Amino acid sequence: MKLYPAALALAMALLAPVAGARAQDDFYKGKNIRLVLSTGVGGGYAVYGRALARHLPEHIEGHPSIIVENMPGAGGVKAANWFYTQAPRDGSVIGIVQVTVPLAPLLGNKGAQYDPMRFNWLGSMDQVPGMCIAWHEAPIKSWADMQSKEFIVGGTGVGSSMLIYPALMNQLLGTHFKVIAGYADGSSVYLAMQRGEVMGACGAFLTAIKATLPDWIRDKKFTVPIVIAAHRLKDFPDSPPITDFIKDPKTRAVFDLAFASEEMDRPVLLPPDVPAPRVAQLRRAFEATMQDDHFRADAERQHISIDYVTGERLAEVIRHTYALPKEAIEIARAAMGNGEGGE
Repeated sequence: MKLYPAALALAMALLAPVAGARAQDDFYKGKNIRLVLSTGVGGGYAVYGRALARHLPEHIEGHPSIIVENMPGAGGVKAANWFYTQAPRDGSVIGIVQVTVPLAPLLGNKGAQYDPMRFNWLGSMDQVPGMCIAWHEAPIKSWADMQSKEFIVGGTGVGSSMLIYPALMNQLLGTHFKVIAGYADGSSVYLAMQRGEVMGACGAFLTAIKATLPDWIRDKKFTVPIVIAAHRLKDFPDSPPITDFIKDPKTRAVFDLAFASEEMDRPVLLPPDVPAPRVAQLRRAFEATMQDDHFRADAERQHISIDYVTGERLAEVIRHTYALPKEAIEIARAAMGNGEGGE
């Protein structure tokens, strides 16, 4: 049968999506995906990463295996820089980074050599507010104690919420934090609390404690003198939100910037320039995994919280935060100084 040029063109146009879909389906067949965590082998991020690695392949065409790797350093900035400049851009590498990574460049972290709006965000696995916790034997029990006594807390690398929150409160709200920085990860800080090296910590780590140290909550091993959020938490209803003590609009704007990270807990990303169809494919797979009953049951067994945010929503939050008034951003930068939390 003879096909005229117009008919031939139409036939090729109709077949092209099918061929493209088949190529997309075949990309991951027989391959491995590297899941790179910006933290060490212990702690909440490792638990979340392993859970995602177990279930995500079921929702990706070709069912690739996922190999978990660790790239800790500088509060997640080391891994983020690697993703931005060196990671393969074909969808073969995904990452889970710390909650502070998306905002690090905005807040003046000079080590952050990346534009977070160019990453392809698959979503975040949870949402969590910040809070300060004090070991049960520490003399810090309330907000009044935080304003009248030195509060020695542990922290990880520059850009970590464990450093950012104390710096903001010291500068703007009259607290007396002393940050002992340089711990490898949250688990190391929790161990330091048990050893008496530090009194506590501030950060977005409630889900990590639930996952790795549920006995701390059951046995009341720590107190929560303040919640770094605009509302009380159902887990600690007697702990006041920090907004109860903020009196002026400028300071509130600065903390609104900090609150933006609440939707970014366990954020999952792809490097820049990954082909759009593959980004869409992995976003669908991520969302399907978050809704999967087997994944949910696995998460419940491990005491990890899942309250996911889609990749589109996460990208929108990041864009909105970078568009906040410059004055609020400059105040936040000044409050953090060199990023060492006032140490």
